[in-house]
Amino acid sequence: MSEQSLSQHVQQQLQARLHPAATVWVGFSGGLDSTVLLHLLASDPARRGRLRAVHVNHGLSANAGAWQAHCAAVCQTLGVPLTVEQVSVAAGASVENAARQARYQAFSRHLRQGDLLLLGHHADDQSETFFQRLFRGAGLSGLGAMAAVRELSPGIMLLRPLLACPRRQLEEYARQQRLHWVDDESNLDPRYERNWWRHELLPRIFARYPGKQAALLRSVQQLQQDQQLLSHLLQPHLQACLVSHQWPATASPACNIISLSEQEARLQPYIVREWLQQLGYPLPSASWLETLMQDVIQARPDARPQLQLGEAVIRRYGQLLCLTTPLAADVRQTLTVADGLTLPWGGGLLRAVAAGTAGLQPGSYQLLPAAELSSRRLQPAGRPAKTLKALFQENRVPPWLRAGWPALVQDGQLAALAGLAVAEDFSTPEGGLTLSWQR
Repeated sequence: MSEQSLSQHVQQQLQARLHPAATVWVGFSGGLDSTVLLHLLASDPARRGRLRAVHVNHGLSANAGAWQAHCAAVCQTLGVPLTVEQVSVAAGASVENAARQARYQAFSRHLRQGDLLLLGHHADDQSETFFQRLFRGAGLSGLGAMAAVRELSPGIMLLRPLLACPRRQLEEYARQQRLHWVDDESNLDPRYERNWWRHELLPRIFARYPGKQAALLRSVQQLQQDQQLLSHLLQPHLQACLVSHQWPATASPACNIISLSEQEARLQPYIVREWLQQLGYPLPSASWLETLMQDVIQARPDARPQLQLGEAVIRRYGQLLCLTTPLAADVRQTLTVADGLTLPWGGGLLRAVAAGTAGLQPGSYQLLPAAELSSRRLQPAGRPAKTLKALFQENRVPPWLRAGWPALVQDGQLAALAGLAVAEDFSTPEGGLTLSWQR
């Protein structure tokens, strides 16, 4: 592929998916692949006005500051606005995975509905990913490696326009354009599995079998098509198992265990995988799925089993399988509660709207998590006083939300649990407010 055809290749892929008002974001590390991608896009004056670059500084290398400065200089030369995100990578068994998660979280903070995120992964990256997953026992979805296009979140697409291009082609373009890029020293560290494939085994395989990398990429594309067909065929079975809800810090939809059990046994693991993929989570291993089926789905009815999935947790609540994320650690605050109030709280939104009838009296309240009031009781209008535990059970609030549930206090008295109950002394028959705490 010539320099001109490389540019046309990228522009054609972009044109097919670009919303008229969308911003095009390039994940810019300063390495060869993202440097070539950014240069190709910035070379088109028609695109430059909507082009942005985002650099994620992981702080893992002593050279991280120099790389950031290099990226800023490149973007200034190209006339592309640059956003820099500083992230912390948690120590653990896989620095690569932790860095990747931190990177995507950083990207998501800037993307808006309709935007495109472009990454510079190329054909060599695809080959490495395939072999890594093959040796981990991946199934059809895993062996499909990286998708050229996928939905990152609702309304936001991830595009890898260089995925069919080998690294040597990018190197040739960079030399012709006299581009400069940074080399991450960790890419030479043999302790990382990808580097072993990259520097040790794959060069020997493709030297022994010239031209076979193209055949490998065709196989990957076929696997992706097969997975797309499987997903399409699974949709009626998946939809029969999904239950929408508005619980904060809990992905929607949840999966109904009874409906899942009514599906053919051989389909159930695939349905769970499709559900998780629909929620935007990486595909779990076969052993993880087996643990989920045995220890969570098949647990006794009164149990509260859970299973970690990255930073998320799969929990069973009644007959629902729920994927939950950590509740934000919000602290007490004083606020004026009035019609139109919208306030982020604990991974959800606290809202107040005019009820038109009976409801909470507008006014100044302290907002705090229910865990600080566990010994209190609340007496709704015309009803006997109840403990918070009884109110949570009565309203079928999942256990993982109870400690962080927003409560309102005035002059030391418990006035309301958002969306659940208003104390008689703080309710008004007219002009009251309805509170809610939802996703």
